[in-house]
Amino acid sequence: MRSLLEVGARATERASSAVNVSTVSSLDGSGSSIAYAASKAALNTLTLGLARALAPLIRVNSVCPGYMDTPWWVKGVGQDAADRLRDVVKAGVPLRVASTAEDIAAVVTFLADPGVASHDRVVVPVDAGFSAAGLNRPIRRQALSRCTVCGVGCCRGDEPPQNPAQAGR
Repeated sequence: MRSLLEVGARATERASSAVNVSTVSSLDGSGSSIAYAASKAALNTLTLGLARALAPLIRVNSVCPGYMDTPWWVKGVGQDAADRLRDVVKAGVPLRVASTAEDIAAVVTFLADPGVASHDRVVVPVDAGFSAAGLNRPIRRQALSRCTVCGVGCCRGDEPPQNPAQAGR
């Protein structure tokens, strides 16, 4: 892949771009899977290292989605619980929206655009302001005694499951 990106950069006389997809959990260790958050944090570190090593021919950035309003939730916890989760997320984030796949695609497209030549080594949370507001912090999660998100016991009172198969645990 590196050789293709380098050839593209030389042919167009503009830096090529790679955009990794991580998770907002990688920024503070939140989430229901330590291994998942740690592996995505490693991806962010890889992003920073590759950006430094591959410049100026290749820009490398990372996008960190938070809660995503997708049909995945309905499959995992059912329509009613997914609707409640969406409402809780919207009420609890500064921008009062539930992020969608289109939101992530827009940020990835922006970072990949050859006209955005000055963005390199950037790790961008896309979570409607959730992480910036400090809502992922452990003290907030510890204050919850039971699941207040979906009502089905899937998140042990701290956050939605990483996998719909965890619902009901």
